Amino acid sequence: MRSSAPPVRPRRRRLCRLPFGGFRELRLTCLLSRDACAKFLGVSPRTVRYWEAGRYRVPWSAVRLLRLVRTGDLGALAPEWEGFELHRDVLRTPEGYLFTRQDFRAWWWDRQRLAHLLAEREAATVAP
Repeated sequence: MRSSAPPVRPRRRRLCRLPFGGFRELRLTCLLSRDACAKFLGVSPRTVRYWEAGRYRVPWSAVRLLRLVRTGDLGALAPEWEGFELHRDVLRTPEGYLFTRQDFRAWWWDRQRLAHLLAEREAATVAP
């Protein structure tokens, strides 16, 4: 008995058309070696070599991620991040505040603790 459901097509990856040497130039402007770039993108160094040689087309996600690393502009990801900049381990807000990884850990811990205290307070006021 045949199924009446239409066949499911595999999702196509979006590929970027870079000019010859474009990926290598992008990688070098990010100050990444081939091995560092491969590790950062989660691919093998051979794949990076093939992308640079034009043997394989580069996935758009890899190009977008390297452009983000190069410019540091998080507004390219989504409109909500407009004005935020990422430079190595520091996030700069539109207001000019700087946050390091340690600052985020402290902030996150404070927010978790505050949420826990507010939940306890809410439970205490609701209980008879």
